[in-house]
Order: sequence, then C-alpha cells, then structure tokens
Amino acid sequence: MIITLLFKNKGMLGLFRKAKEIIPHILIGALLGVGFYYLRMTLGMEFTWGHGFLAVVSSFLFFIIGVTVHELGHLTSGLLTGYAFCTFRIGSFLWFYESGLIRFTKSRSIFIGQCIMIPPCDVSTVSVLAYNLGGVVFNFILCMVLLIILLISWNHIIVTFVAFGLFINVMLLLYTAIPIPFSSVPNDARNAIETSKSKAARYGMYIMLFVESELMKGKRYRDFDKELFKHNFDINLNNYFEAYLIILEAHRLIDSELYNEAICEYKKILMKELPRSYAVQIRAGLIFCHVMLNQTSVDIETLFSYDGMIKILEKSGFWFTKILAVYEYFINDNKDKALKLIEKAKIEAARHFNIGERIMELESINRLELIMR
Repeated sequence: MIITLLFKNKGMLGLFRKAKEIIPHILIGALLGVGFYYLRMTLGMEFTWGHGFLAVVSSFLFFIIGVTVHELGHLTSGLLTGYAFCTFRIGSFLWFYESGLIRFTKSRSIFIGQCIMIPPCDVSTVSVLAYNLGGVVFNFILCMVLLIILLISWNHIIVTFVAFGLFINVMLLLYTAIPIPFSSVPNDARNAIETSKSKAARYGMYIMLFVESELMKGKRYRDFDKELFKHNFDINLNNYFEAYLIILEAHRLIDSELYNEAICEYKKILMKELPRSYAVQIRAGLIFCHVMLNQTSVDIETLFSYDGMIKILEKSGFWFTKILAVYEYFINDNKDKALKLIEKAKIEAARHFNIGERIMELESINRLELIMR
C-alpha cells in the first residue's frame, strides 16, 4: 500500500527514475573499490596515483574491448546459424555491407555497440536464440581468459591492468546476461526471453532484421507488401517484437502519405508496456503525422512530455532531429532554432549509410520544412 502511494506521487516517481540513471555509476564506483580492495588484500599492494591512473586506463580500454568482443559474438553466432553480415557498430564507428563491399562511416546512435545481420530466407529455420546470446557467450569467454591471466601473473602492473579489465567485463557480462526490465533499450537477455514467448515474437524479430537489410539496398517502406507485417498468430502488443510489426506498418503508411491510417496504427500500441526507446519512436511518429495533417491543435505537447522523450531524441540523431525541430517550432515557438535543426537533419540524412532510410528521410524533412517556412 505504501509503495503504491509512493509511486502514484509524481515527485517520488521522478526521484526513482533519476535513481535508475545514477545506479550504474554507483555500481561502477563500487566495482572499482572492490577491485582495489582485492588487490591490496591478496597481493599486499600499496596503491599510488600511478596505480589509479592505470586502473582508469585499463577500465576504459577493456570496456571498448569488451563491447567489441560482445558484438563479434553476435556476428560469429549469426554467421554460424545462417545469417549474413549487414552492419557492425562500435560507438560512432560503423561498418556496413553495400554493393558487395564492406564500407566504413561514422554515424551517431544511442547504441554503444550493435551488430545487425541479414536473416536466412526461410523464417522457419531462423535461430534467434544463438544470435541474441552470442555476445553474452563471447563476453563470458573473455572474462575467463582474463581471470586465468590474473591468476597466473604476479607482476603488479599486469595484475592491476588485467584485474580492472576483468571487473569491467564482468559488469558488461552481467548487464547483458541479466534481463533488465526498466532499460530504455532492451538487452540481449531480455531479447532472448521475449522471442522465446511466441512464434509471433520470433517472426517480429525476423521481419525487423529483414526490413533493415532491404532498406540498406535502397528499398522504401511503401515498397513492401503490407501482408509482410501481418501474421496468423495471436499477437501480444506488450511484447516489443510483436508490437514492432505495428510500427513497421505505420512506417509503410507514412511513406505512402497515409497519415490518418498511420495514426490509427500507432494508437494501437501507444499505451502498451514497451521499452522507452520504442515508446519514443511511437510518439515521434504520431507527432510527425499530426504535423503533416496540420493537426497542431492536437496536444502534441503531451506526446513530447513523455518521460525521457527529449533526451532520447537529442542522443539519437538522424530520424529524430526533425522531431526536435517540431518541438522548437510548435512548443518553444522558436522558428530560427527549428530551421537550424531542419538544416542539421538534412546534413545527417544526406550522410546516412542506409540508402532507403536516406531517401525517405530527406523527403519527409522537405515536407516538414515547407510547413515551417
């Protein structure tokens, strides 16, 4: 009863949400503290500022190594189970397949690492479990290798360097291997659990990857058969893989300039219990449709007020930059800043590696600019 009352209070709910943001930083600090304590107790080491600097360097370096190994795990498990290479991201560095070649570019994203594969043609033969958990398996192997090195080495510098690399990668392993219900972007363990719940969820993940690979070739959403986003299974719209079929259908309708129909699709999942990244995408789509229909009297401010909305839009770039322009134009009444964001959106879209998305985005930005000018 007390917990229910606390969470009905917006102030307490906001406090809880803020707490979720700082918990990872607290855990990192605690992990580093445990690392220093372990080294001191087991080796009798007296720490200096040099050891501290080495710990920071090791933590940063092994974080990058850990993320890279994790994504290589997805890549390897995907290739072994019939998938083909599509994109591979580490931070803003992106490698992608185009016209028979693997190309490189830089692209902003909310993802620290990401590996997207092209699924096999036959949906019935797709192994989603191996693809989802390949990164977790590779992180576990890396942790075991570092542990062995730590156990057989007595050099203080090597031990300090490897120990903090191990601690950081244990953290990465736990973060991806334990399903986290409140994460804005679902992790691998949660993806594995959600796809195991139904055939519809596995189909949803298959279509998500398939559509991405086709867009890379220059296909548009309106080029897909609408039947592709339908199936004969009972659908649970609280499962984000199943709900994504609705999002894809809404994208197809938007690309066909059928904005009212797209709004109807988005509203089917607007209030569902979906991860924040999905919820933001739904609200952004609704905002764009309302603006295209000149329905700015509709309370788009309510859509923008969704928790974490602006923050995710700012971090994501590309498709969401034009939505930030809408925010400045219609909510903050700042036409100059809105038009600057439109120009920024054009530059981002023109540089975007995905051909189909690039074509569609440039068109939608131009439509939006006509309204704002």
